[in-house]
Amino acid sequence: MGKAWRPRTGPAPAGRNMGPGGPSPPLRSSPGVRPTSFADPRGVCRPASPSMTRRCVMNRRLRYRLQTMPEPERAVFDRARYRDLDYIQIAAELDISVAEVQRRLSSAMRHLVGWK
Repeated sequence: MGKAWRPRTGPAPAGRNMGPGGPSPPLRSSPGVRPTSFADPRGVCRPASPSMTRRCVMNRRLRYRLQTMPEPERAVFDRARYRDLDYIQIAAELDISVAEVQRRLSSAMRHLVGWK
């Protein structure tokens, strides 16, 4: 799937956790203990709050939509969103026109939000 979750160690990034008294101390966590609001490796979501329940449902829907996306749209979506290529580079890589790239990306986005 991805990298295993590990508690953050070291100083907080600049501009974060700044209060009136200066930076707050870093969060402490037991080694190897993950918050229950993250999905576990099996893909099971164990939400800690109602807002996390909604996020788990939305993540599940997004994963399903990505898995069921038609391959031509998926190829364009992958290159545009994950590889950060522009339309001209995508068109050259897939040997299609820029207008076709735009059409397929639009179709992919409609698929993700559930429009037909």
